Amino acid sequence: GVSCLMSLCRVEYRGKFAVLWLGDTENRFNIEYVCRLKEYLNEILKHDEVCVLITAGTSKFYSNGLDLDWVIQQTPEMVKSYSEALADFLATLLTFPLVTIAAINGHAFAAGAILAWTHDFRVMQSGSGWLSLPEIFINISFTPGTQEILNCKIGSRSCRRDAILFGKRYTAEEALDSELVDRVCEKGQVVEAAVRLGEEVTAGKEFGRSILQILKEDLYADAVRLLKKNEPPKSQSKL
Repeated sequence: GVSCLMSLCRVEYRGKFAVLWLGDTENRFNIEYVCRLKEYLNEILKHDEVCVLITAGTSKFYSNGLDLDWVIQQTPEMVKSYSEALADFLATLLTFPLVTIAAINGHAFAAGAILAWTHDFRVMQSGSGWLSLPEIFINISFTPGTQEILNCKIGSRSCRRDAILFGKRYTAEEALDSELVDRVCEKGQVVEAAVRLGEEVTAGKEFGRSILQILKEDLYADAVRLLKKNEPPKSQSKL
């Protein structure tokens, strides 16, 4: 259940690194889970020594996206509150005033893949899962805000076509070749690889939080604006 999931979602502090462990299930997003993750982001910013945020799962999933079983049981009012909380969480991560690295330990599907794309960098471990947007197969389109995240973050036109329209499943190596991730590492080493990347990015440098946030807000201005508007997807499902 949800309460069990909550107990496995936690923050670990390692000097200048904060590791936000997403949990050891499929790490699907329902409102309680999204609000808990947002609280952790607020808590991390109270630690002045932290300059790198790493997110990672601990099972065969990084995140499997929306908790659809939960969503279909909710009232329209709750679904609206949930979509607002999720859009706010994604906008917060997209413009987070630290260096952010997604340590993709396993499958990252749908909104779980979008979560990874809100980070500055992505490290994916080999042989452990796929990065994929399967919306075509479940008859759901993207919200304008999440669509703009994908437009910002996926550089290649052919990759946008394959990933967004046709639900291609990318292995770690394929994701690296397509520049969807920045590094690939051996199985069981993904958080360590993310730490190494974080050390490289920050070595001998100090990135002021307020200016880093402003630069991200400017770079991703269209995505932030659309996430704040929070219009529903055109597919007009309950999501």
